[in-house]
Amino acid sequence: MSMFGIYALPQGIPIGTIIMGGIGQAWNPPPDASCIPVMIASDSEGYFGHQCPDCGKYWRSGTLVRICPYCGTRGETFHFLTPGHLIYVKHYTSMLMDGMNATAPGQSSQVIIDMDAIVDRSNAPKPDFYHPGTSQQTSFRCARCKTANDIRGRYGFCSRCRWRNNLADLQTQIQIIRTELNEGRVLPEDAVKRIVSAFDACCRDWAAQLAALPMRSRRRKELAETLFHRMDACDVVKRHFDIDFLKGMDQEAGFIRMMFSRRHVFEHEGGVVTRRYIRDSGDISLEEGLSFERLAKMRIVWPAPLYGWPQILSPIFTKYSHPSKTENDQIFLGQFLHPRQDTSAHFKARAG
Repeated sequence: MSMFGIYALPQGIPIGTIIMGGIGQAWNPPPDASCIPVMIASDSEGYFGHQCPDCGKYWRSGTLVRICPYCGTRGETFHFLTPGHLIYVKHYTSMLMDGMNATAPGQSSQVIIDMDAIVDRSNAPKPDFYHPGTSQQTSFRCARCKTANDIRGRYGFCSRCRWRNNLADLQTQIQIIRTELNEGRVLPEDAVKRIVSAFDACCRDWAAQLAALPMRSRRRKELAETLFHRMDACDVVKRHFDIDFLKGMDQEAGFIRMMFSRRHVFEHEGGVVTRRYIRDSGDISLEEGLSFERLAKMRIVWPAPLYGWPQILSPIFTKYSHPSKTENDQIFLGQFLHPRQDTSAHFKARAG
């Protein structure tokens, strides 16, 4: 079990995150002199539950967070407390203040904070440390900062450093398929279909993120409807964002085009060579009407532009964010992101 700390007003309103150092190191000062430090423990699996105040979605992580993995809203850790956490914080500060007010000047007393009182409330959400937080669909460790994240869906931002997990997830999927292929547990034609499908899903999610950038509705519609199991998707992305998927891949472009075309044959033509396949793939080694033989080998080539996409998708900073100069330098295209709803009204409403 691990913990993090927040500063809360006596009324039970969280207003700051405690930055804990090592042994002998002082905490950061509270935002207000009346603040009460409150420790929040992880669940029994070592994760902390979080809920975004903007999109309302829940996830878990293994450390402090600064960003919603779903919508990209940026804030401090105390902005992402769950309803169960908020009830716990209010109960903690209320019991502590009642005990202190009941103590006569110059006297001391022991204040017992009954955590079971929260659990006994049938309609109240329970803090995560009373049970494992709700496990989500995809657990991943960020390739950049190694933070553990547990989110719904397959793709999302790292809730600590904002790095998106698309490329790491795609690499993992392809490695699994490659292993199954080498062990004879999957047919080559099925491996081609699965790899192209995984690549298409990965890139379409990136395209959905990019579609949030300011652009004309016609362009947004074209981008959102682009399928990445066709080579013409490269033209769409290059035309809209000047990202050349095929840069430095002149010798591999023909192979990639052929694999995309073979996927179509395996998926829709029963594995039979068609005139369309020969025309689109440029593969003249096969005749129309023949069935594909098993593929002897598979090559996985990573387009260099894939590695640059996460930097374009850096999330918006809110008024609660205080990025360092290094972070500002890294977000070189952040100003082009589609403006998100200002969450200040939500936080003020929560405080009220």
